[in-house]
Amino acid sequence: MTKSYHRIEGDAVEVLKKNDRGTHTVPSQNMYPHAWLWDSAFISLGLRHISPVRAATELNTIFDGQWKNGMIANMRLGQASLDRYVWSSRRSPDAHDSIHTSGISQPPVLAEAVQKVSERLDSDERKGFIDQSLGRLVAFHEWIYAERSPFGSGLFAAVHPWETGMENTPPWMEHMKSLDWGLDGKLLKKIGQIANGLRRDTVHTPPHQRANKDEGALFFLSAMKLRNARYNSTILAKTHPLHVEDIALNSIFVRNNQILSELAEEYSLTLPEKLQQNMTRTRYALNELWDKEDGMYYSRDAVTKKLIKIPTVASLLPVYAGTIPQNHLSSLAGHLQNAETFGLPFGAPTVPANSDYYRPKNYWSAPTWVNINWLLIDGLQRAGQDGLANRMKDKTIRMVSIGGMHEYFDAQTAEGLGAKDFSWTAALVLDLLRQK
Repeated sequence: MTKSYHRIEGDAVEVLKKNDRGTHTVPSQNMYPHAWLWDSAFISLGLRHISPVRAATELNTIFDGQWKNGMIANMRLGQASLDRYVWSSRRSPDAHDSIHTSGISQPPVLAEAVQKVSERLDSDERKGFIDQSLGRLVAFHEWIYAERSPFGSGLFAAVHPWETGMENTPPWMEHMKSLDWGLDGKLLKKIGQIANGLRRDTVHTPPHQRANKDEGALFFLSAMKLRNARYNSTILAKTHPLHVEDIALNSIFVRNNQILSELAEEYSLTLPEKLQQNMTRTRYALNELWDKEDGMYYSRDAVTKKLIKIPTVASLLPVYAGTIPQNHLSSLAGHLQNAETFGLPFGAPTVPANSDYYRPKNYWSAPTWVNINWLLIDGLQRAGQDGLANRMKDKTIRMVSIGGMHEYFDAQTAEGLGAKDFSWTAALVLDLLRQK
């Protein structure tokens, strides 16, 4: 390992130590004070190289907030946090009795994290960890089918952009603007004022790097509609205008379904027959989101079944799913290498560089993220695309060496953007370094 790699690894370890709260790791100081589902999953992948037991604790903290119906929320909130009043998760009878959470979920990457962390534990620790985790994973995946696939497709239909983890990507924003929310302009403006008064992100980072006020208003409006419905999926299916079969979310779901099946087989657990059938449906349904003309995948309105044909890096994430046809894989690999769109110097931008929506320093509207690069690298490696995977790995490590342990980066220059000392950046670059 070169001197430069040692420096990056040392920086990564320091960030993880700084953000460690004993039972969980906050994504960063100040701006992100809670435990997030997919953050902790990614963080555990780096922690397993330092302390596998601590990595298991990271995941158990997320699992411990699981709802009675199997949902694992995107945020486990601090007991004293005022955010618990915003979410009011206990409006739902299914919510956890003593742990405050949000009322929505996030990309189901936990099976991946459980598998990789368990491989680093000694035999006794591994058995206890797996015994605890498998039932919780099964319940979580069953919840997705029971409450986030209401229209019969077998795909995860997100009811809020926060469920995808990739909030203000153009397809979501344009689709949300097109929907009838049942409000006049004055009321929507008032909601926007309330929403933006509650924001922490624009206090700790430059506002031009974050979702704008109109986007923030739509986020808050959607969250309040979920809250008012008491997070009841039956009510939401009838009244909530927003149900999107997000392509990134479902690519992650397909891959983690497969890993859950592998774990169940390895540890002699028979998965429920209905769950197995649903997993098969999802694997095939993913290809319903393929657009032959553009040679990529798109998200889809779950109600109208219309593709939302605005390309983003989500369109390429079926590479991670590991189940797509070879010709689809070749097309996506081609997009990843196109210097005019996704083949930029420091990994895949959230939005292609030639898009009218490209905003190089704005959150999920162009910057490259280490976790997305990591997912693409992992999928490419499993698909035998080692050359492209290694080039992306080198780009990502170099980007962090230039820009620091930031939340996201300008894909052209590697300038660090968003929050500083960001935990999943540290954890995943540490994992990439250990792979090398």
